[in-house]
Amino acid sequence: MNTEATKNQKIKLASIEQMRTDLAKEWLEQEQEHLSQVFLSALKAVMTHCEALRAELAEQQLLEQQTQAHLTLADKLRLKLGVALASPSMSAQAQQLPVIRQRITALEVELALNSPGAKPAVSGQSSMLSRANAENDAAIKQLLAQGNMQRAAWVEARLQSLLIEEHKQLTEARRIGALDSVARKALRSSIELNVSIQGEHSSVNGITRDISDTGVFVELLDAHKSFSEGELLTVQVSDLPSQANSVQGVAVRVGTNGLGVNLLCSKNPLKPE
Repeated sequence: MNTEATKNQKIKLASIEQMRTDLAKEWLEQEQEHLSQVFLSALKAVMTHCEALRAELAEQQLLEQQTQAHLTLADKLRLKLGVALASPSMSAQAQQLPVIRQRITALEVELALNSPGAKPAVSGQSSMLSRANAENDAAIKQLLAQGNMQRAAWVEARLQSLLIEEHKQLTEARRIGALDSVARKALRSSIELNVSIQGEHSSVNGITRDISDTGVFVELLDAHKSFSEGELLTVQVSDLPSQANSVQGVAVRVGTNGLGVNLLCSKNPLKPE
């Protein structure tokens, strides 16, 4: 008994350890998935930002073309004479060109810096994507450095939850099993009836011990000497007409102290209502 209990205890402990291993793996996968989602969100933000930069760059380039096309003759003469566009003597439109071109240059630099796969246009500056990469690398390092404690706490909490749920399910299964057992017993009757059993080669008398909807067990000494398993039988309550309380069945359990009969009818007339 002790050996069996020890064996069962070892099996249970091994099962719990396997659950811990699986949960630790699940935790790590969840954390890695979370980091991946964070990085993908950052990458999406970079792509959206670059699209906005390209749209603004196109607008500024078109504005530059339109502004330059509308320069006055005086503006063009002054430009040939070396007068700067920002000079007060130039028209308002001409004075806007340096601002527009400055913005175009800034947009081109920012695009070159932030476009995925592009090299930084200005040394010492970091792109949005490189910052996202650095943050992701730092998060992975932190996960590896601090993960043991966090993982252990998460695993134990989940393990306790799973064991509690498993215990509830086992308790419920046992409850249902007990109800089924009670129900099965309720379907049986221990009433004692004197019956005669007619077989293919023998006819003997016995006393019923268990009567159910589908069968009957008859207490009969050395039943194996009179009947054999699979033999077709007729069970009749003694001292009653043959048409009453008679049922046919097949011998399914033949022993030294009794005979089990599986009935061939949907309702057992031997069983009391």
